[in-house]
Amino acid sequence: MIKEFKQNKKEIEKINKNLDNLRDKNRKKGYKIKFNIYDKQIRKLTNERDNKISKLDKEFEKIEKQEMDKKDKLSIHINKVKRILEFIKINKEGVRKLDFKAYSHFSYQGKKNNLEPIDTIADDEFKKIQVFIYKNDKPINCYTLCVVGMTIFNKDILEIPYSYGLDIIKEGGHFSIGTGIKELSEEEKLKVYYNKNKDKILKEFLEEHKKAEEEYKEVLENYINKKEWIKLYIESRIYYYENHYSRGTETDEYKKFKKELESLK
Repeated sequence: MIKEFKQNKKEIEKINKNLDNLRDKNRKKGYKIKFNIYDKQIRKLTNERDNKISKLDKEFEKIEKQEMDKKDKLSIHINKVKRILEFIKINKEGVRKLDFKAYSHFSYQGKKNNLEPIDTIADDEFKKIQVFIYKNDKPINCYTLCVVGMTIFNKDILEIPYSYGLDIIKEGGHFSIGTGIKELSEEEKLKVYYNKNKDKILKEFLEEHKKAEEEYKEVLENYINKKEWIKLYIESRIYYYENHYSRGTETDEYKKFKKELESLK
């Protein structure tokens, strides 16, 4: 039994040594196959694939740029017409009421705190913009200087300044124009600040608003009474109710526009 034990032990050692040699040879052969043959082919195919995809992407980017340039050129006229239609819509729907009274609703136990403006920046048929100071709920800078108002135009015509969080409202809802200017500890300090800086307040907006006013006047003079423009306007409203308004075809406005379109044929 001892003799067989020793003999078997030697045989196992021989098998292990043989396996180690075979394992080493197999590893070397596998390395050669992997790195010297297939990896080269894989790298070649990968590079070929990436080059073809890159070429396709560049060709598409070139075509896309050409088409986007065409689209931009076509959109210039489309956007101009849409802007005219928006001006017609403002006129046809009735110019919104610009007169208002301002209220603060901080710490007044359910009663509106009527505010008086410290200045009026604009007050005409297109806009009314006033400057107010009201007491806020902050412990230190407890007075707010703000500008609020109304305009007949909307965000489709021009960018309208509006800051959320102002503690100031008007009868029946919110202002279409509203922006906080400054917060200080005393009302008089805010008045001094305003008098020093009032020429800068809403300067760019007022300039853009003036341009919109001139455009609006031009539309009223040259487009508002022309049948083809009224027809296009009505068609645009019908399209809106059919495609961008939930159950729009059931509204009275939609039915009214359909009748008006029929009468123009």
